[in-house]
Amino acid sequence: MEGTNSSAFNERVADIRIVGFNNARTRKIDGSDGVYDVCFDLSGIPTSAWETLFEGEWKVLNERAPGLWQAATIDKSFLMMRCQLQDVLSLHLPFLKKAVAETNARYGHFVRELGTKRLMDVTGRGGWETI
Repeated sequence: MEGTNSSAFNERVADIRIVGFNNARTRKIDGSDGVYDVCFDLSGIPTSAWETLFEGEWKVLNERAPGLWQAATIDKSFLMMRCQLQDVLSLHLPFLKKAVAETNARYGHFVRELGTKRLMDVTGRGGWETI
């Protein structure tokens, strides 16, 4: 594979971001006292690997603040959380943004490592310096 462009594996992976609050998909839970299924729009549809990393980051962050813990799940290009609506901006959104940022960092590293491994497998060579 002479002439392979190693920069293809070094390009930055597009980060997933929380880009907005989705009023249309946010719903009050019937019979609850202020509990909602809150929906945030994401900047794209994460891969299954990104989702798995997010679940781990969310769990780690919540272990540090167990009193605030709420489940957060990814549904295509939406991030969903069941919680008190009044707590979203002050309590949950900062933790969600931190979990998304940490997930982006870990996912970028994962993709670069996977790209390096695949290139080494294809070329049978020891790394970028041999290309």
